[in-house]
Amino acid sequence: GGGSIGRNKWFGRAIEWAKTEKRNGRPLIEDPEARDRLADIFVDTEVSRLFGLRNYWMNRTHQKMSYEGSQSSYYRKLHGLEVTTNLQELFGPASLISGGAFDFSEGTLDAYHRSAITALHPGGTADVQKVLMARRMGLGRDEAEAAGKTVE
Repeated sequence: GGGSIGRNKWFGRAIEWAKTEKRNGRPLIEDPEARDRLADIFVDTEVSRLFGLRNYWMNRTHQKMSYEGSQSSYYRKLHGLEVTTNLQELFGPASLISGGAFDFSEGTLDAYHRSAITALHPGGTADVQKVLMARRMGLGRDEAEAAGKTVE
């Protein structure tokens, strides 16, 4: 299935939690490395959201699509793991336990982490998405391969 186009539900809570969670006696948000990781997490999740929004718009306005769906899927598959790695390193493994003392996301981080691992394979490996993008852009062929059509 496709990705979500809604705003990231837990990122705002992560920022608020980082303002109160102390590391070495100081709020986590004051650590430059923590801010860098939060920025990376935001950018990765926002790019994925914007790819989904673009694809939704193209579909609903009957724009011709080629590589866009595979691009979104490929990005989401690879960057989901990067996001979960950043989250674990930033907030610690206890933040992924639903209902625990460090669960500021009300269980959504736990679900996100689990789905990022399993999301690598549905619809084929990430390499399949690269092949689909290349074919739909016409790379290495005389004519680009057409994307599938959606049903109204």
